Amino acid sequence: MKFKNVAAVSAAAVISALALGMGTAHAGNGPKPGTVAPAGDSAYQIWLKNGNKGTEAEFLASLIGAKGETGAQGAKGETGATGAQGPKGEQGEKGETGAKGENGVNGKDGLNGAPGKDGTNGINGKDGLDGAPGKDGVDGKNGLNGIDGKDGAKGDKGDTGPMGPQGPQGIPGANGVSGYTYEIATNVNIADAGDDTVQCRNNKVALGGGALPSSATNAAVLQGSYPAFTGSRLSGWSVKFANAASDAKATLWVTCANAA
Repeated sequence: MKFKNVAAVSAAAVISALALGMGTAHAGNGPKPGTVAPAGDSAYQIWLKNGNKGTEAEFLASLIGAKGETGAQGAKGETGATGAQGPKGEQGEKGETGAKGENGVNGKDGLNGAPGKDGTNGINGKDGLDGAPGKDGVDGKNGLNGIDGKDGAKGDKGDTGPMGPQGPQGIPGANGVSGYTYEIATNVNIADAGDDTVQCRNNKVALGGGALPSSATNAAVLQGSYPAFTGSRLSGWSVKFANAASDAKATLWVTCANAA
């Protein structure tokens, strides 16, 4: 329920009603002494006559204004007198261990004590071990270059000095590719009367050669061992056997070299 300016209207109505009653009494218009005055309207009735609606509880609630601002802090009161000591309480339970307190301030140094008597001389100690060698010092800076002196007069030619010592062994060179090869022909039939030849490859030159019968019981006899030519190039090696059996075989070889 809404009230129009409830607090202000109620207060004004109450004050007005009191003022009228007092004014009438002072003016001589009130009841004479010893007479009972008629009952006036209550504050709640005056509130209703001013156009408000509601119960008495709502009227009383409307008299409470909005909460005012917090007042300033009052001055601190004087300390009261010390009260009498109360009776001794019972022993309380043991409390938990408190946190470790901060270190206290260092106390002042105490006075110096009286000098003590000289002690007995101790036994001489053993010599200590040699200390480690110290580190090398920092190299000094190079001095400034001096001014070149003038060339002196040319001296006489000196005698020939002795031969110097032999120099150190040189570093071995890398291994070269061998220019020598050999060719072998096996199971060559030597029963015919002609020559048997083994040739060098890659146009190499024959240096020498030979033949060996394949069986120790072979009765063949070596009649010749000589170089073979291809044009003017010594290209291989030839052999010739006599008295060889019909199935006689031999191994022929030739040593070859790169042509110059």
